Amino acid sequence: MIKFNDTISSIIDKVVTQQRVSKNVIGVFLIGSVARGQADKYSDVDFLVVQRHRSPDLRQQLQIDGYPVEILYNTIDEVERYLLEEHGALHRNTSGMLADARLLYQADDRAQELQTKALANVVSTTRFTETEMLMHRYSLVDFLTDAHREADAHNIIAFHLNAQLLIQNAIEVLLKNHGAYLQQPNRLVTVLQDIDSAFSQLLSEFYGARDLRAADAGLAKIVLHVTRQLGGNLPGAWHVARGAGDELAAAA
Repeated sequence: MIKFNDTISSIIDKVVTQQRVSKNVIGVFLIGSVARGQADKYSDVDFLVVQRHRSPDLRQQLQIDGYPVEILYNTIDEVERYLLEEHGALHRNTSGMLADARLLYQADDRAQELQTKALANVVSTTRFTETEMLMHRYSLVDFLTDAHREADAHNIIAFHLNAQLLIQNAIEVLLKNHGAYLQQPNRLVTVLQDIDSAFSQLLSEFYGARDLRAADAGLAKIVLHVTRQLGGNLPGAWHVARGAGDELAAAA
């Protein structure tokens, strides 16, 4: 674990000093693992610079005092739009980044307001429609069928590609069902353990499967578990009307 030492402090001072002279800069945030206090030997020092107007650079990678440094540039309008789109959404990349960030410099209060909105976003309940959930349930069955087919053919790569799609779908539908959202893998493991420990155990068993047959059986258990969590199997007949949005028609 890399501690918040004199070198990191020096890097922060240099970046802030360089950025604050620009009248285009509204705020500078320290983001990523260093801001969270979780930096290790693989980490770089990440910054988000919020601007009034677009600059030529979108992203910058450089070395300062022997450390890799990455600087992201976004206008305040772009960040505002991302935060608006992410409220109640499954994907909350900008919100999560800003919620964990350290505000290092602001030309006015708008930078702090962005972080306040991000903090509200990460505790908002994920929205979903009945049609979305129906399509998740359909996809689980579809991916499982394809995985069974590839397991029978001993096509290991195709099997695991289908398994990857199935597991991603299962994770997304469980998160939606519990009002949660996608996060970085190390955090997502904890979230899944909290909302559905049985699912987490099934995932561990799948990834630890000794052979293809065991992995295939593990996928089937995952689908059975998630299907039960969502209220049972698909209706015997169903359809989604074109342009229906949330409207769902199904018949047993």
